[in-house]
Amino acid sequence: MAALVQPTYFEVAEVLPRAKAELELKEISIGEGALRVAQKIAREILQSGDDPLHHLRDFESLWFRSNYAHEIAGLGTLYEDVLVAQSAGRSDEEIREELIAFLKDFAK
Repeated sequence: MAALVQPTYFEVAEVLPRAKAELELKEISIGEGALRVAQKIAREILQSGDDPLHHLRDFESLWFRSNYAHEIAGLGTLYEDVLVAQSAGRSDEEIREELIAFLKDFAK
């Protein structure tokens, strides 16, 4: 593939399957890819000690971009879950602790 200069779709389509096989790459579903990215984000939040409340839209955006992959549905709706909890009078600190516990379980 590296030898191709400004390849067309058809040239890439012809060469790509052989290149993937040669590199021993396998295709994964969008859902599996979204799950892996979400787990990476969760681990980074936990390792950095960053506030998980600041990343709720990241998970929601990933869920949208993955065409609502069921593998990360629980993360995709966290923003709304937090809004409901806040409207019920729960403190941000209490919500934050539950988010951290949820992310720890999810990132395993």
